[in-house]
Amino acid sequence: MTPEVAEFAALHGPEHRSDPHPRLEWVRTNLPVLRTPTGEYVLTTHAGCRALYDPESFGALGRLSFPGSGRSRTRELMSDVISAKNPPEHTRLRKVFSRDFTMRRINDVQPATAAFCEQLLDGVEEPLRDGETVDVMALIRPIPTHVIAEHLGVPEEDREEVFADLVTLLAAISANAGEDALARGDEASVKAEAYFRALMAKRRANPADDATSAWVAAEEKLTSDVLLSMLWGLIAGGLGTSIAALGSGVLVLLREPGAARWLDRDPKAYAEEVLRYESPSFVGGVPKIALRDVEVDGTVIPGGALVRSMLTSANRDGSTFRDPHVFDPSRDLRDSLAFGHGIHLCLGANMSRMELTTFLPLLHRRFPGLELAGDPVWQAPEPVRGLSVLPVRLRG
Repeated sequence: MTPEVAEFAALHGPEHRSDPHPRLEWVRTNLPVLRTPTGEYVLTTHAGCRALYDPESFGALGRLSFPGSGRSRTRELMSDVISAKNPPEHTRLRKVFSRDFTMRRINDVQPATAAFCEQLLDGVEEPLRDGETVDVMALIRPIPTHVIAEHLGVPEEDREEVFADLVTLLAAISANAGEDALARGDEASVKAEAYFRALMAKRRANPADDATSAWVAAEEKLTSDVLLSMLWGLIAGGLGTSIAALGSGVLVLLREPGAARWLDRDPKAYAEEVLRYESPSFVGGVPKIALRDVEVDGTVIPGGALVRSMLTSANRDGSTFRDPHVFDPSRDLRDSLAFGHGIHLCLGANMSRMELTTFLPLLHRRFPGLELAGDPVWQAPEPVRGLSVLPVRLRG
């Protein structure tokens, strides 16, 4: 086993889950380009990860991003998401879909999001006041689902069943998914696809003020399959990472001196620093391909090689961020790679920002005496690094 392979395996071990940053700092210095057991390259420095977004050097894989797309409807639709495409098709589709992910459009669903978060907090008020321990992650998990449903215009009475199917189908896109998971995912995909095709038909006949209506009315005449791929990509990219970011935002509030002051003063700056300080993306889920021989951090990556980024590491790189292990919302965060960079900047970035700046201030104002009630539990960190359990109680 090479040092790179051993180090990559160690980074995924349970001993580094709660705090991988000391080990990642050693890796950035000594092994800035890792090779995984499958032969893929993983970039760990800020400069290296940023270089991966250069469309002249690295490209999307299309259907090769999701092996088995020819025998799986779920993977077939996922292979057509924007992140798996290159210009000019990527440029054309991004122009269409980005109209409905501006901060103005996302803020249209903010009042409903705030009301939903208040309802969730109502549900834990009595247990917390009675001295009970509450798992914040269980509280958080429904929030991104609610936001996506509001944005798409999924009626409230349909959401539980529809999103249960969507979560099931996501399991089918995992690189480690077995035949059983693939079969369950495809079965769920068929149901979800039928639902969204019917929703699109309804919006064509009776448009509403939601993203689905805007997409089916687009002058570009997008096909139903393209729209479904966009929906599948939104679910795949917008659930796990947003849940992880919200959980980290709460943990930082409980652990970092002065964090509450920043949340009161400037929730936007607080949210951006949380996304840098505890970036949800551990190892990029969708690899890119080197379009030619490319030198990155002293290593020549051969043309045709598969390459991923490790943004959790990149956003703690001291060559880019002063005192990178200090939580400081006053810092300049223009170089943060939490949402990617360049043409592949995450379309859902504003959605995640809105969730953070809505829920975290509400939680803090409602329960200013919140404290940890035990050790947080971190999930296995690939592709998303996030908490699975975060126990809290009210002080005193």
